[in-house]
Amino acid sequence: MSDTLGEASIELIIQTLYALYILLIIFVPIILGFFFWRFWIRYVRMQFLNEQKHVVLEFRLPKEITKSPVAMEVFINTLYQTSGEGNWFDKFWKGGMRAWFSLEMVSLEGQVHFFIWARSNLKKIIETQLYSQYPDVEITEVEDYTKEVTLDQTK
Repeated sequence: MSDTLGEASIELIIQTLYALYILLIIFVPIILGFFFWRFWIRYVRMQFLNEQKHVVLEFRLPKEITKSPVAMEVFINTLYQTSGEGNWFDKFWKGGMRAWFSLEMVSLEGQVHFFIWARSNLKKIIETQLYSQYPDVEITEVEDYTKEVTLDQTK
């Protein structure tokens, strides 16, 4: 009787190990594929971002603006709608991603400046949309003012 019980427990252990082996064959490639995909997307996006050139545009509004805040809302909506992802190939193989912008209001030496930081290939779109809402605005490309800021982390 004890010999039969020993054979049954050994058979149960063998079947359990075989089931675990089958599960490993199925799930390990799926899990590895998931992690590979996440790292691949991260890699191609970083490569895409490193290839992009950026521009800082300073815009000076006239002293008096007769437009309502809706004009700026239309401009910002235009920035939101610029794509960049493209099709499946551009998005997942080349790392294409939607452009982002930074609208900045900065005080330099006591004077207020307005800047837009964006990809350089979108410069004309930004200028066109800003001129369409504010015809009297002055837009100039400037050097990035943050390059001259030093960060002292010793304090």
